[in-house]
Amino acid sequence: MVSQVLRIGLCVVVLGFGAWAQESAQEAGKAIRAGLAHFEKGDSAAAIQSLQQAIDLIQRQQQAGVERFLPKALAGWTAEEIEREHFAGGSAGSQAAFFRVARSFTRGDGEFRITVSLQNWPEAILPQREMLNALKGNPMVLQAMNQGTTAKTSFIERDGWNGWKRLAPDDNEVEVILIAEAWMLQITGNSADEKAVEGLLGAVDLKGIAAAK
Repeated sequence: MVSQVLRIGLCVVVLGFGAWAQESAQEAGKAIRAGLAHFEKGDSAAAIQSLQQAIDLIQRQQQAGVERFLPKALAGWTAEEIEREHFAGGSAGSQAAFFRVARSFTRGDGEFRITVSLQNWPEAILPQREMLNALKGNPMVLQAMNQGTTAKTSFIERDGWNGWKRLAPDDNEVEVILIAEAWMLQITGNSADEKAVEGLLGAVDLKGIAAAK
């Protein structure tokens, strides 16, 4: 338990930024110390509650750290509020916290929508990584996907990220998947506007995200 507390405390230091981050780190530190005190007194329930509070504070801090890397609205498009999902879980010997943040962009009366999302959940990233490896390992598969259709799939390599882009004009669909070591960026929507897709992708700070711990 003590080593877990120290790992949580280290995360607080690594993730801290700005005045809000310092305040959040202080609150998380208080919760960690309270949890340790409860544990040493034998009050396991109170210890768990305090440490869970610390995890929640750290997780919100991490989310805020990467939200700033999401793109702003492009000309002619309207940015909606950021959506947030998070959870923490694991076993007695290992705890982890994951999250997903997303922002949608609409055009006109909302008929067209493109969503940019970022997440660090390994179980969601793994199948996409396996698909990417399969596609890159067999060029014939990609060639077959692009035959006899107006939909085009192509590989993307940018700033240490790897993935693919699929534009389907006839179906008004777009899908972009980019994967870094611990992150996955997705762009999906019902608009095959390549200029808008490239504009949103270009507005994402891929280097900044990849450097976030």
